Amino acid sequence: MKKLFIFFIINMTMCANYDRLVLANLYSYYNIPDAYKNILEPLASDSKLQKKIVISKSSLPLFQKFSDLREKLSHVELCDLPSPIIKCPNLEEFFQLKNFSIKDDGQIGKIVDGGKLYSGNKARKLEFLLADAMSCGVKNVLTFGMAGSNHALATTIYTNLIGLKSICMLKPQHNDYTLQRNLLLQKYYGAELIYCLNDDMRIFLTCAQLVKNKLELGEFPYVIPTGGSCPLGVIGYVNAAFELHDQIKNKIICEPDLIYLPLGSAGTAAGLILGIKLLKLKSKIVLVAVEPTDIKELEKKLFKLINDANELLHELDSNIPQIKIETDDYEILTEHCGDDYALYTIEEIESMNLIKKLESIKLDGVYTGKTFAGMLKHILKNNLIDKNILFWNTFCSDDFKTLTNTIDYKNLPTPFHKYFEEDVQPFCKLLN
Repeated sequence: MKKLFIFFIINMTMCANYDRLVLANLYSYYNIPDAYKNILEPLASDSKLQKKIVISKSSLPLFQKFSDLREKLSHVELCDLPSPIIKCPNLEEFFQLKNFSIKDDGQIGKIVDGGKLYSGNKARKLEFLLADAMSCGVKNVLTFGMAGSNHALATTIYTNLIGLKSICMLKPQHNDYTLQRNLLLQKYYGAELIYCLNDDMRIFLTCAQLVKNKLELGEFPYVIPTGGSCPLGVIGYVNAAFELHDQIKNKIICEPDLIYLPLGSAGTAAGLILGIKLLKLKSKIVLVAVEPTDIKELEKKLFKLINDANELLHELDSNIPQIKIETDDYEILTEHCGDDYALYTIEEIESMNLIKKLESIKLDGVYTGKTFAGMLKHILKNNLIDKNILFWNTFCSDDFKTLTNTIDYKNLPTPFHKYFEEDVQPFCKLLN
């Protein structure tokens, strides 16, 4: 497979110690026991890294507005942006909605080797995260997810296409067809998949991977947290807000009153909230939680991601103001998440079948299906049919069968075989 052809130039700058940064980031993402820290820290080098700044030739709206970012913030062009705005006249007629549109991040994959790449919301974050990995000169990228993780898959695909290798630490998940597709694509693109039965095992195996990489390659892998949800990843969706603003200015879409999107690891939400606030748009973000969670802890994480990303951007370009997020800038809906992560609900199945019938749009049962179901109930319950409404689709629905049909699931690590030998969850079979 050809590597993705990327245009960039490189400047050299001294940065802090890479190994120490990797460990500091890992400790901030996950609760690493002291016993493991005592093994990792003696392996960390004290030398500083000559970091490369990867300067993309792409014309991001965020870079157009704040030009100093271009030479200070590494970026690699992975996506075909902007994502399109899709009108939904049949859905509008069915629910008597005044103005409903979808911004479809499932269609931002570039054409490579004659085929369109997997995309979705994670690819936007990876434009900044993988550029940073490139700037550090590493060989491996380590990340986290569940067995069917869209983020882990996107990381694998794009690391492969820029000449790096991905290591994915995956936990068990309720079975569905998208999970099966994602695992086969992971194998096709050369991921090292590590099955982690629970959180404790994942922390242990992650630390083991860091030790293994250090001893074999002389470096720690570049670590990306679940969902790419860290300040650098958040910037991908700050830029997405600026992209939406351009589409509003160009009269492709009216300024939305409400923007609905999934709330999982919170990076996408944080970026849009921050971007909308920086642009002083009137749009309110409505977040639909996709799994049962402690809402106070989730909001705490959301606020931290917003504030840390804002601080990072302000440090890079002082023209970017430090803003204050208010609780009325967004709303979180928690009643549509079902009983567990990736466990389908009957209301989302009905909603997914409806949008597919009316507009030929396919959603997934983990994120966008729950979000769409929650959005419809929220609109109708609160009589919001006269509002300008935007649904932000984060799911790439292509089946990629020309690729997955070349992979035998038995070539996956043995713990993942069960997803192909056992039945999918019952509600999957109700999808049209």
